[in-house]
Amino acid sequence: MSLPTTGVLTPTATDFLQGVFTFLPIRCAKALSRVARSKKLHGDQLFDVICLGIIIMGVWVLRHVRPSWIYFWMKDITAEFMKIHAIYLALEISDKILCNFGVDVLESLSGTCTLFVTGDPRVGLRHLLPDSLLAFVTITMHGLVIMCHGMVWSVAMTSSQNTLVALLIASNFTEIKGTVYKRFDPSKLQDLACQDIVELFHLMLSMLFVAVEDMCNSNTSWPSSEVVKECTRIILAEIVVDIIKHAVLGKFSDVQPGVYREFFKDICDRAMHSQSHNAHRHMGFAPHGAAILAMRIVISVLFMGWQPGKSLPVSSWLARLSALGLAWSALFACKVALGYGIRIVAVGYSNHFNRRFGRPKTPRGIARTGSRAKAD
Repeated sequence: MSLPTTGVLTPTATDFLQGVFTFLPIRCAKALSRVARSKKLHGDQLFDVICLGIIIMGVWVLRHVRPSWIYFWMKDITAEFMKIHAIYLALEISDKILCNFGVDVLESLSGTCTLFVTGDPRVGLRHLLPDSLLAFVTITMHGLVIMCHGMVWSVAMTSSQNTLVALLIASNFTEIKGTVYKRFDPSKLQDLACQDIVELFHLMLSMLFVAVEDMCNSNTSWPSSEVVKECTRIILAEIVVDIIKHAVLGKFSDVQPGVYREFFKDICDRAMHSQSHNAHRHMGFAPHGAAILAMRIVISVLFMGWQPGKSLPVSSWLARLSALGLAWSALFACKVALGYGIRIVAVGYSNHFNRRFGRPKTPRGIARTGSRAKAD
């Protein structure tokens, strides 16, 4: 995978996740104020309100799932390495399925909301409620799978050192074997690169969950150095293996480096012209499942040191809520700055590409519908 492509896709995925915590609540507040003025909602406003409700309910579900249950259950059934590897592969496949399926489910729900608001007689509550329920189940299961993914790594960390090393080798090099030892169509490289970035983003989120749980269990303000070291090693191993995979893939499939340049140009064009709350569909990234786990992590940090049956001083709660408000303000500012930064990079590279190479050739497999129509 080329470094410019990685350098844009990773911040783009971060930008999508930040939008769930910043712009989505603001859009929902505007929608609710519209309802308070007895005005009719638009389809996208109804969709935003439903998505926010789904996220809140999903966080409530994950909050009641104790990581210790998952940890000891995995610890009991992973006496042998093959079992932990099998669980890892099952969760990895489930993550990919739920991520792709979640994008389609949310797109279907968005269309249902639009038809419901416009008063289409073919769409009523009997269609809106099942679509909303399916989206809730899909998003919640996706967040749970990412959380379980982190618990698998946590079990490997607390086991013998050979278990973690063996899991790293098996998980990463199995992926290389399944990709490079067969003829690969260059038109699918962009989808593969986006999929690798989504996997890396989910891995980073699951490692953050492991670190925060270590903080909560030890009741400290910082995770142990051993956990930080192992999490960093796992993330770096994933990045290195992805780079090796694309390098070997280019060698075996005779993929020219210029293909990545054209893909990067296409990504920049999409970043310039896509709406911020819909652009994640181009990457195949469903940010709502990751947002549920991220919100659960924030709540764990907020309630750190609190035990049921014991009350914290009012000053402590005020300090935590103030810190949460400051964190949201900083996240909002970061979201705005990151969005502008991505567009500046996209415009700059697009202009550079056009000056140096002229009008880009559309990579195979990403041909526009209009060009196909002209060819026909």
